Amino acid sequence: MRYIFIVLSIILLTGFSSKEDVASRSAEDISVEDKTAKSAKKIEIKEAKIYDLQNIPQDVSYFINNINKEPIFYDIQKKYEQNYFSVWNIDKPQEDLKSAMWPFASFTFNKSYGENLQLLEKSFFDKMLENANFEEYGKVNKKALTLKYSNIRAFPTIRHLLKDPTAAGEGFPFDYLQNSSIHANEPLFISHYTKDKEWAFVFSSYASGWLKSNEFVILKDEHVHDLQKAKKIAITVENQPIYDMQGHFLFKSKIGMIFALISENKETYTILTVSSYKNSKPLFLKSEISKNIATKEVFKLDGNNLVSIIREVSKTNYGWGGMY
Repeated sequence: MRYIFIVLSIILLTGFSSKEDVASRSAEDISVEDKTAKSAKKIEIKEAKIYDLQNIPQDVSYFINNINKEPIFYDIQKKYEQNYFSVWNIDKPQEDLKSAMWPFASFTFNKSYGENLQLLEKSFFDKMLENANFEEYGKVNKKALTLKYSNIRAFPTIRHLLKDPTAAGEGFPFDYLQNSSIHANEPLFISHYTKDKEWAFVFSSYASGWLKSNEFVILKDEHVHDLQKAKKIAITVENQPIYDMQGHFLFKSKIGMIFALISENKETYTILTVSSYKNSKPLFLKSEISKNIATKEVFKLDGNNLVSIIREVSKTNYGWGGMY
């Protein structure tokens, strides 16, 4: 015990001595150290040089010089419209149940992380599968139209599913449940609803997955027929606000949107747009848009049109699966 006391005493005395030494250091000593630190050579950070940005013109018009002066015309309008409206011309899902359930086989609880960067628990996947209600797959089979720019999800949830956030190129914003975005007033085919009715499993012309049930309206067969047969215009400019005739905002334009044409004058098109009425029934509206943001004709594949479209698309930063 005596030796322990001696050792402790030495440690304590040494500690007090060190503090006193620090306290007794003169202002001159500290000043000398500060000057020494300031005189140390600064580390130069060289700016990264990206070859492409320095050597390849970033103006798309530069690249049209190699395109034939005579425009190339492909008779694709009919094919484009057939594809665009394809989900309105089926009576049942074109995917088998196993294909529709692919996310539940691909994403597992021991390798998937949530928005809090923690592993998602097995109960999360169990709840998703239970609510997905796949025993009702292909039993609703209705035609519909989106109401706004929306997200088609791989699970019926807005929650994120990330891979290991510590791995390069993973974590936020790479949400693997984001299947695709979809424009407003775009055709849909409804397979069935979740058990809580919040989501529906939908098909568009290019993607399938879960869409919130308040983001679309069901159409009658006569509406589907009339919209397909009507004369149409296509949007050529991004992010222009579209209003109804009373000035109420509906949604913003996206390149490739198609609308039924009602009438036109020298400067504008009057088009048919769709909003939501009570009980999620469609409300058909008129909207007037400038001819500067749409066309009745198929764009010919020439330099001017390529530049126009690519410049428009380039105004919007890419977001993962259309998000953000």
